[in-house]
Amino acid sequence: MKKIILIILTLVSFISNAQTNSAPFNLEALQKKADSGDSEALYTIGQSYLYGLNNLAKDEKKAFDYFIKSASKNNAKGQNALGVCHQYGYGTEKNLTKTIEYYTKSADNGNMKAQYNLGGMYRYGKGVNKDLAKAFSLYMLSANQDYKMAQYELGNLYLMGYGTDKNVAKAKEWFDKSVSTNDLYCLNNVASQYSVGMFGFQQDYYKAFELYSKATDLGDNNAILEIASMYTFGHGVAKNYKKAATIYQSYANEGSVNAQLKLAFLYANGDETLQQDYGKALEQYQKAASKNNSIAQAEIGFYNEYGYGIPVNNEEAMKWYRIAEANGNRGIRFKSKIFNPYYNPPPSKKECPVCHGSGIYIRIVRGESGSYRDVITPSQQLFTSDALAQMRATGATAVYSRPVYSNYSTSYSSPDQQIKETCNRCHGSGEVDE
Repeated sequence: MKKIILIILTLVSFISNAQTNSAPFNLEALQKKADSGDSEALYTIGQSYLYGLNNLAKDEKKAFDYFIKSASKNNAKGQNALGVCHQYGYGTEKNLTKTIEYYTKSADNGNMKAQYNLGGMYRYGKGVNKDLAKAFSLYMLSANQDYKMAQYELGNLYLMGYGTDKNVAKAKEWFDKSVSTNDLYCLNNVASQYSVGMFGFQQDYYKAFELYSKATDLGDNNAILEIASMYTFGHGVAKNYKKAATIYQSYANEGSVNAQLKLAFLYANGDETLQQDYGKALEQYQKAASKNNSIAQAEIGFYNEYGYGIPVNNEEAMKWYRIAEANGNRGIRFKSKIFNPYYNPPPSKKECPVCHGSGIYIRIVRGESGSYRDVITPSQQLFTSDALAQMRATGATAVYSRPVYSNYSTSYSSPDQQIKETCNRCHGSGEVDE
């Protein structure tokens, strides 16, 4: 997971260079500059080949060659680009030693993106020994140049106390700086920090909603779905199933199974803004089930078993339960009475675990000194004298049960109470037939 995160962060950093330099320009004039050895022109053409910009066909090998020429003239952007190429094998073989070499050269030349990229290498120990203090110092250099992604990561280090003393106030300060402009990566991630509120960072749904709304205005799909979730649960905004459903509906129409499940939930429950409609909920579950989603398959079973909007049909319910179970859904046994007869069983007489019945009992002794458990047969004493002596010495609680075979289960607050009540609670009370 850490490797995936590092790849994403580095690529976001590098691609932002390409986007910054993708404004229309005179390619012929730029090529003449590059041919004359202009390092900035060499770098820009290299980017154009790497991403297929400016009417140039994507060609990683040509991009790498241009970056080599740019870096050889001590161009910091070209050096950072070479680091990225060596890290991910763009136009050349992967080589982390070269990656570190070029990131370091570029960072030493003051390039904020290289400082950020190199910080990530030290943070996760890629091509170098892991060094959180070094990562912190590099992120700080980049953040002080107002590089938003570095500001966000600096906030993370302060929040976790990685490479520096933990300081939640400074974490918040850097998080807030990172979202001062419309950087989608930072908007979404800082919104998530406010939404979750972990590691001492104060949860603030209203702030999270504000940031996700900004990202949504920029057309970010992840933020739009987060907004739908916040409308569903009333986090940072008044609960409104109708608004959430409108968002999920568009994604459900495009075939998103996750959106179909969320939309089904909304219709199955309803609120003051959205009328409960089991038919529409079932429709969405059927769409998701057709894509082999085991959650939806089980839900169709429940709808048939309990008659949600349709006639009760246990045969159809069992068909869907078996399909869902075959696909790995084990939650059915906790919700279905026909699939699992032991679910919510009818009341039955309680058996005295010492005197009656057959089967296997579990004897558990818990106390300050620890706990142990034995499996014993009904013919054995439930608690031996040694066990009771240990219980008295430790102030333990005795717990016994007879799982599956009976619904009898109880616990006593003290060994003495257990001794008195083991049989007295049953004999003569009419609860157990002798």
